[in-house]
This record gives sequence, C-alpha cells and structure tokens, in this order.
Amino acid sequence: MRYLILFVLLNFSSFVKSQKNDYVWLWANDSSLDPGVESNVLDFNDGTRKLLRDTALFSIDQANASICDDEGHLLFYFNGCRIAGSDHQLVENGDSINYGNALKLIAGEDCLYGYTGHQNSMILEDPYAKNKYYVLHHTWERMVVGGFNSIALTKFNYTYVDMNENNGKGRATAKNVLILQDTINSGYLQAVKHANGRDWWIVVIDANNKDDKAPDNKYYFFLLDERGINLHHTQLIGPIFHWNTSSGGSAEFSPDGSRYAIQNNNNGLWFFDFDRSSGIFSNLDYYSIFRKNRTSGLEWSANGRYLYTSAVDSLFQYDTWAEDIGSTETLVDVWDGTLDPFETHFGLMQRGPDCKIYMSSFSSTRSIHVINNPDEPFPFCNFVQRDMKLFSYTATISMPSFPNYRLDAAPVCDPGIVVSSKDIEDLPKIDLKVYPNPASDLFYVESSYKYKDVSVEIIGINGKIYWRGEHHKLLSFNGYDFSSGVYLVRIKKENRVLGVEKFVVMR
Repeated sequence: MRYLILFVLLNFSSFVKSQKNDYVWLWANDSSLDPGVESNVLDFNDGTRKLLRDTALFSIDQANASICDDEGHLLFYFNGCRIAGSDHQLVENGDSINYGNALKLIAGEDCLYGYTGHQNSMILEDPYAKNKYYVLHHTWERMVVGGFNSIALTKFNYTYVDMNENNGKGRATAKNVLILQDTINSGYLQAVKHANGRDWWIVVIDANNKDDKAPDNKYYFFLLDERGINLHHTQLIGPIFHWNTSSGGSAEFSPDGSRYAIQNNNNGLWFFDFDRSSGIFSNLDYYSIFRKNRTSGLEWSANGRYLYTSAVDSLFQYDTWAEDIGSTETLVDVWDGTLDPFETHFGLMQRGPDCKIYMSSFSSTRSIHVINNPDEPFPFCNFVQRDMKLFSYTATISMPSFPNYRLDAAPVCDPGIVVSSKDIEDLPKIDLKVYPNPASDLFYVESSYKYKDVSVEIIGINGKIYWRGEHHKLLSFNGYDFSSGVYLVRIKKENRVLGVEKFVVMR
C-alpha cells in the first residue's frame, strides 16, 4: 500500500509542477523610438521572474495571446492576425486569421499593428488531443447599422493549431472556423474549467446596437469537450448591456471558478455565482459604480478575496468576501503623472503565476505597474507604479489574457517565484500618524522615517492631490485649507509607497 501511495504522490507532484501554460508573456512593438520589432519577454520558469530582450515576428499591439507547453516552454504567440512559433517564424498556415473586410482597417497592411481588442483572444489546449490547441478569436466586420457604415464584432471563431506537425514547429490545420455569427461585444471573452476538471466553459457576451428597440443581456455559453466547441446554452441575466459596452471594460472568473465579475463605465460593476457543472450564472450582486474616466482593467487576487479595477488614473480594491462589496471600495493609488515617455496610465491587468498582478498603460511606455501582494488589504497590497522596467516600448494597451489553467490540478500560482534582478530597493513600511483624527482646524502628520528623497502627499478620496511636499518628521496643516471629507496621507520614495494613513476633515 505504501508503494502505491508513494507512486500516486510522485505522479501528483509531477502533474502539479507541469501546469505552466502561462509562464511566458510577450509584449512587442515596431516603434520609431525603438526601430525594428523588439519584444519584452516575461519568463516565470526555473523559480525566477526574468525579463528578457528578444525580437518578434510582428507587433502585438492589442490582441495578445501566447501558450506554453505543460513544462513552461513557449510554443507560439498570436496578435489576432498571425501565429508565430517560439523561433519567431510564422507557423505554417498561421496567417490571414480574422480575415475579413475590416482586417486592413483594423490591423494595418499585412497586420502591421496587430488586431484590435483586449480579451478578444485566448488559447486553450484541446483536452482530448495532446499538443493541439484552439485559438479563440473575435472578428470585426464592416456592416451597415441604422443606415450608417459601421464596424462591429460579428463572429466568434477558432483556429486549430497542431504542434505535432512540422517536427514540433506546428501547423494551423483549420482556420477561421465559425462558432457563432451574431453581433457580440468586444472583449469579455472568458473561459473556466468545467467541474469535471477537463472540459472548458467559454463565455461570450451579446451586443446591443444603439437603435435596438429590445436590448437584452444575453450570455452565450459554449462547451469545449470531446466533440469540440459547441453552443451549450444562452442565459438572460443581470443588467441590460449598454449599446457602448464594447468601448471599455473587462470580465474575469475568480481563481476557483465559482464567481464571475464584470465592469465597464457604461454598466457598472457586478458579480455572479457560477455553477461549473451546469454553466449557469446566479445570484446577481450589482453595484452602480461609474468613473469619470473610462474603466478598463479588472483582476482577482490569487486567494479570491480581493478584486482590483483600474480607471485610467485610479486603482481600486474591493473585498469580495464582504456582504456589501461596494462599501469596501478603497482607492489604492492615483497616477502620479509620470511620462515614460508617454502617459503611464492605469490600464489592463493580468495575474501572473508568481501571484502578483501586472498592469499595462494606455500608451507606449517602457514600464509595467505591479501589485506585489494582491492577497493583502490596502495598503499592504504594495502597489508600485512602473515597478517593472522594460527594454523596449510596449504596445498601446497590450496585456495577455489567461484563464486559470491550473484550476483543480495545482495551486493558482507559486508565491516562491523570485525576481531575478531588483530594480527598486526594499524599504520597510513605516509608522505614520495623523492627529487629531477627525480634524477640524490644526492637524499633524508625524512619522519616524529618516531616509532622504521622500515626499508626502495628501490625496482626496476622488484621487486629487491637494498637497505635495518634502517629508519631515512632523508636518502641520490647517484644516480650513481642506473641504470636509476623507483624505489619504501618503509617503513615497520615488514611485514606491512606504506608508498610507486615512483621516477625516470635519467642520
């Protein structure tokens, strides 16, 4: 018996160690600032997080998908139009994907810029055929809507890649295979494993036109099983989708697949429970949260407790274990205005296999923001603007979109993965006091921090910076210089937050 147990444990350990389909990420751009197509490769293999400089066959401007084998070796990557292997050569028959009457307009001549749209692409391994993959993709087309020429997503397709072909270099054996013909929302393409641990649920959201007389709230649920990808059912549930839902927003399943969150600035933020056996949403939890700026990124912490959303110049945290999630909204940080060389706004997010959350900008920059401890409540989540320095400029809003490949098979992520090189020194969290709190007239900000080049900021709950200056052990302020409300005092060294304290002005 003990030999049988040992055999099972050894095989389980090997299986756990081999769920590394999301261990290599790529950002690539052909910029006049960095001539030629250069790529930043983020590699999580061998227990370290390494940023490598490489070339690429094409730009990955928005659509961004890649896949590794179970051991973490890059197999191929996809920019919405073409598929390239790890050797940066075109996979056989891997061109003219999403071919249609809008391709040139959307992606440029010969797909120079890549295809438009975040969360419009995803790669899943065929659960019934080793080394064969479904590349899922939404297709834009020119069409007439309300008597006007328009561009809309009208197709949900897949391209099938067999990596057993061409001595392991792969071949697209089927291309642009139609799964669904309908007007659908850009983005929000998500997948989660079926309760059987093998098949996949795939969710696509229906779109409403501006002139629709009967708009709906339809979700399409497809099942990837031994028969391929087929429509399983549709469901009408939750808020009616605004006609401009495609303009921005994200959706994501929780790491354990039991919940689904979606947000955009035209609809708000809402959650569903999800039954991984039946593929049914239930128990709508809706919050009418709207931002002045366009919302975009959304991601769960690895422990499934905290949800993060971005809104161009602001980052928020929610405690999803609370009864009233909306009441837990916490402003994590506001954009500090830094250019690198363009605006380093808060954009799209993706959880890494190291448990950190990575966030891109809306402009071509040489940096990525990082939530280093997303399982912790603010301020201990340790968000650092531009924490990861890149070699070349990233594409406009590019960020890969991965499902939880390890669901039911291995931990969500490996917190033991270490950064191979340190761009920013480790600095301790410091004691910080604001008193009296609440304040009416005179109040003080006190800390024992003794390092140089440290700044202090007082920020309103709306993200506006009301005061910024040099740090001293004791600072005094007149409460009459501030309107009644909630504020944050933040101490920073360069772009790293060392301490945060909330206080209230009441008069």
